[in-house]
Order: sequence, then C-alpha cells, then structure tokens
Amino acid sequence: MSNVLTRIKNNQITDSTILANTKIVPGSIVGSLFNSNLTMTSDVTITGNLTVQGTTTTINSTTVSTADLNVTLASNAADATAANGAGLTVAGPVTPATLTYSSTDDRWNFNKGLNVANVYGNASTATTLATARTINGVAFDGSQNITISSTSANALTIGTGLSGTSYNGSAAVTIAVDSTVALRADTTYIGTTAVALNRTSADLALTGITSVTLPGATSGSVQIIPAGVAGTGTVLTLPATTGTVITTGDTGTVTNTMLAGSIANAKLLNSSVTVGTTAINLGASATTLTGLVSVTSTGFTGALPGNASTASALATARAISATGDATWTVNFDGSAAASGTLTLATVNSNVGSYGTATSVPTVTVNAKGLVTAVTTNAIPTATSSVLGLASFNATDFTVTAGAVTISSVDGGTF
Repeated sequence: MSNVLTRIKNNQITDSTILANTKIVPGSIVGSLFNSNLTMTSDVTITGNLTVQGTTTTINSTTVSTADLNVTLASNAADATAANGAGLTVAGPVTPATLTYSSTDDRWNFNKGLNVANVYGNASTATTLATARTINGVAFDGSQNITISSTSANALTIGTGLSGTSYNGSAAVTIAVDSTVALRADTTYIGTTAVALNRTSADLALTGITSVTLPGATSGSVQIIPAGVAGTGTVLTLPATTGTVITTGDTGTVTNTMLAGSIANAKLLNSSVTVGTTAINLGASATTLTGLVSVTSTGFTGALPGNASTASALATARAISATGDATWTVNFDGSAAASGTLTLATVNSNVGSYGTATSVPTVTVNAKGLVTAVTTNAIPTATSSVLGLASFNATDFTVTAGAVTISSVDGGTF
C-alpha cells in the first residue's frame, strides 16, 4: 500500500519529506503551499509541464539528457542587445571557456582556440595557404614575402638588322631596328595593296584607298577612264565643282540638288509603302486599310464597327442581380463603381433571445449555415443517474470563481 499524504492544514503541507511511492491524489490540493524545502527520496516523474519561477536553477547531476532538437537561450530578450552575452560557459580552466553571442557585430565569439577536422565554405582571410605553391621554383605559402631571381637560361643575341646589346637577363637593354633595314624592303603599300618594287606588270587593282586627288582644270569636268589604254573604254565624267557622288552603297541623305530633277516611282527599289497589310503605291491613295493592330487619333468621323478593347462606359447599362437566400440588384454601366443593399431571405420567423440560467437553447441549422429554428429546453435537476444542476453545503471548503479551496481536513484516507 502506498504512503498517503494526510497532514494538510491552512493550505500548507507540513511534511518536509515525501517518502517513496507517496501519492498526491490529483485535484486534492488547490492553492496549498510547502512551508519548508521539499526533499524527494526517490525518482520523480512529472507528466505535465514544469515551470520554475525562481532566479537560479541548479542541476547537480553528472549527465543531462534532453530530447529537444533546439535549446533556446535568452528567450525573453526583446532584441539583439538584450541577448548580448548569451551563450555557454565551461568551468574548470583558470579562465573559463566561453561561447557567447555579441550583438554589436551579430557573431558568436570563442575565447579559446578551435580544433576542427573540416571547415566548409570560404574563409575571408587566412594566415597561410593550406598547401604551399611554387612560383618560378620558389616555395610560397603566404606566411612571408619571397624573391624570385631574374636569371635567364638562354641569352638573347643581337642579329642582323638590329642594334644594341645582347640580353642575358642580368640588366635591361635597348634593342633598335637598324636604320638601313627600311631600305632593304622589296615592297611598298598603296592603300592596303602591296606593290612590289621594280614591278614589270602594268595592271594592278588598288584597294583600301580613302581618297584620290586629281590635278586638272578648275572648270569644265574631270574624266576617269577605267581602261587599259587612255582614251578608250567607258568614261566617267565628274563635274569640276565641289559636291558628292552618290553610289549604290551610299547610306547618306540624298537631296534634290544631288538628283537635279525627279525620279520615277517605278525606278525606286521600294516603290510602295505597306500600312498594316495594305500595300499602297507611291503617289497613289487607298480608301481601305487592313491588318492594323491599333490606331491612335484625337477623333474619328463616321461609324466604327467591331469591338473596342476598352471603353469609358457601356453603351447600355446592365442590371446585376443576386437571388436565392439573398437578393440584390444594381444597375452598372462601367462609368463608376456600383453598390447596393443585400437583403437576406427569411428562414426563421421565430426571433428573440433564448436560454436562461436553468435552460439551454436548441438550434437547427441547414446545410447553408442558416438558423431555421430555435427552441428552449430546461436543464433537469441532477440525480445519481441524471446529469443536471446540483448544489451542496460544506464548512470545510469554499468555492470561489469555480476554484475549490480546502480550509481543513480532519484526517483520514482519501
């Protein structure tokens, strides 16, 4: 048989020790206090939540195990400043080892060194490279500066056509092209065309020439005769005045002065213009245009058949109505927002208040959530077999706001 706690007086449990297997019957202690320290001589299992309202919680066990995946520190901190210094402290060293949070830089801080098997991610800086590298035969790990000698295995010797000192890497030298090298060239360039010196052929196409100045008269015309013998072949005559020659590759603006007259529309490469999908010959007109996606204008004259993508208002106002459990009608033409009064249909004509201190209402609700009927049923008086209202008198306890307070217990078993 379990030990039973019996001494309760004036809401205080006077025993300072509860023996093993002692049971406190649920609901038998309301508002009671322990008037001294509480000692449990055996294991304690708390099946509900445990709330400690003191300022210090001391755990002297050698092993603490928790099933929680996350332990929250500084749970009452309103912001990072309030949580500053939160963390863990390991006692034992002369200077205890700590892992603390700093709100000024929003980082974790260790006051001891770390031994880490692997670190993933990229460090912003490092004292040395994990693996030293070789630069021109000199080992380099980043811990200090290095010097690379400027020796050269193969010397550079001055050859024909160059002047200066041979280079062996020991000092800087200047190498120049000999002044006689230019005279040794066997070709020259006109534009981008290489022309061999002492050339015997008379025919050569020149490319890459940006301009040619022709000496000649200051009036009349200048002729270019692109033929093998002067005076024969096709003659291109240029006026002896300043102007511009128009070619097929010219993308500039052509003026009437350049044309010196009119050009027939049929002579143009593009002799028509297309509006939408309608082609109109230059100089002609069209009364119907098709294939237009949109037209912007300050006004239109005449009928515009078809459907407008947008409009300020409907040509004919429409009535929008709702029927059924509620009715509502409003006229709408799109020129402004519309609103109206929604009237609910009557589904229960028996209106009023239901339920008293000794009766409860019975409500009937249809599938749409509407109350269709309400009745009142009296609460019966409780008996040994019927649930209902009951009252009783007692001098050893009081009931206040639903809480039962025990004033005294005369001893006995509960």
